[in-house]
Amino acid sequence: MRVICVILFFFFAFISCNVEIDSFYKTNRVEDINVLPLIKPYRLFTPIHDNTIWSLKFKNKVKQKYGFEDQTNVCRINVVNRIIYGHCMEFQSYPNYYFVIIPDENIEKAFEFKNEWSLYLHEHGVNSDELYHVLNVYWDFKKDYRSLPWYDQIKNQE
Repeated sequence: MRVICVILFFFFAFISCNVEIDSFYKTNRVEDINVLPLIKPYRLFTPIHDNTIWSLKFKNKVKQKYGFEDQTNVCRINVVNRIIYGHCMEFQSYPNYYFVIIPDENIEKAFEFKNEWSLYLHEHGVNSDELYHVLNVYWDFKKDYRSLPWYDQIKNQE
């Protein structure tokens, strides 16, 4: 009886450690484009190798300073509590928009000012200062998809 219990214990432990992750979260290239998964269906993309500016496509057009846009530039990113947020201030020639996406609530918002963005995130229990450089995350991700800083949120989603 004890042997059966031990075998069952190891069997269930093995199954729980091998949770199948959607291939969306394991893919770092689609055709000729580098991609970095966030929370499905959102991901960052760039056709330029080792580019510091990536793009994020919204599901809907989001109101920004110069009208409604369906994508934004991203240099710094994070996912906390299934909330995607980031911005890009790397180059003055690109407009900088701070954005927040809450996929579970179908929320996609852009902010022109950092203080509004920070306040919105704070109201949702997120620290706006906790951001990662996209390219650094991508380099780690190419080596091992489990290196994504938000991997535990992906794993628990499946």
